[in-house]
Amino acid sequence: MFTKTKAQGETMIHYLLAAVLGEDVSICTNGDSVCDVVRISRKPGSVYKEALKIEVWLQSSNHNEEVASYFKKLAQICPGVTVVPRDLN
Repeated sequence: MFTKTKAQGETMIHYLLAAVLGEDVSICTNGDSVCDVVRISRKPGSVYKEALKIEVWLQSSNHNEEVASYFKKLAQICPGVTVVPRDLN
């Protein structure tokens, strides 16, 4: 997930952590708890100085598509946030 502004970053960190720690994301994985790591890093660029990269690492790739779809829906609350699933092939 990529955010461009500080406001987007703060909003999405709160929602994403709530979804992972509260295990709401397990709705899309048939109740399996699949999230292992949440990694937040600054990704400043020339245009967006406060950009963030937020990664969610999963235990296995079995639910990649479902989890990516879940986070894409979650990101709709904050226009401009991009969710890019990692290609494992």
